[in-house]
Amino acid sequence: MRKSSLLILSFILTICLSACSSEVKYSGEATASTSGEVESPAVTNAPADGGAATKEPVAEPTAAPLLDAAALGKGTFGFADEAGKQLLAGLSEGGGEQWSSFNLAVGHNGQLLKIKYKNEQKATEADNGRQTAQNFANQQGQLFEVMEGKAEPNETYFLIQDQSVKPEMLLSITEKRSGQAADHVKSAFAKSKNRSVEKLWPLEEIGDEGNTLYLVQFERQGKDMLASLALQTADGFVFQDYPAQFDESSTWRVDDGGEVMPEMFSFLFAAKTAEGIVLGVKWMGAEGENVSFLSEKDGKFSELDISYGRYMSPE
Repeated sequence: MRKSSLLILSFILTICLSACSSEVKYSGEATASTSGEVESPAVTNAPADGGAATKEPVAEPTAAPLLDAAALGKGTFGFADEAGKQLLAGLSEGGGEQWSSFNLAVGHNGQLLKIKYKNEQKATEADNGRQTAQNFANQQGQLFEVMEGKAEPNETYFLIQDQSVKPEMLLSITEKRSGQAADHVKSAFAKSKNRSVEKLWPLEEIGDEGNTLYLVQFERQGKDMLASLALQTADGFVFQDYPAQFDESSTWRVDDGGEVMPEMFSFLFAAKTAEGIVLGVKWMGAEGENVSFLSEKDGKFSELDISYGRYMSPE
């Protein structure tokens, strides 16, 4: 009797174990559903060593660096020789250590050149006082070699340390001088200054957002003259005004005939700042070139206390 009971109990235990094992599913193995279809294994991000699962960090887009306009006060100006392989900067009270710190030149619509300080060049008896490529070898100044790239002959460049002006800070400058200004632009200028527009020219497109830089000469009021550089942006116009008193021969510049013209203006570079943009402006006259920096802030341009003049009068 006891033997028979043990056999029955063993049989029941075997049936239970078989039924339980058929319900077990192992993580990571394909299993069959009640419909007979194969289910895919669960996917986890757990590492192979059994540690906790982690999420991959999503990289945030890096903002382009901005130019610090104040850093421009540490730079200086120079001009290129006829071969575009050397630059000559002016004299200052600083020693050789100061000059050797300049390793970057920027100009000619944002062209960047790697430079290296060479030595102080002494004037020769042939020096005619002109700051030109033709007189380059005769004039006293601080001599730099162009190590990478080629300068535009006789062009003005701004010399500075490369950590102050980086390629990502610069905005493109694209010439637009063959076009005509739209009528609504002319009307907007007249309304802004409460003064009729006499002449208006598009000069350049600054950056990739379609911002156009214009040169405008307003109608004369008595002896009062007004010319402006005006940058058209999505928020309106940013003006740099140049008021003057009329002189039939020399109003803004010597021998300008009382008018401005597009060919008088060219640009070192444009760069983005926290307040807007900085624009290096070159204004050519009969006797030479004046260079200044316009800095945008609160919707207006103002001139930084950084300037340069090259005496280039023909002999």
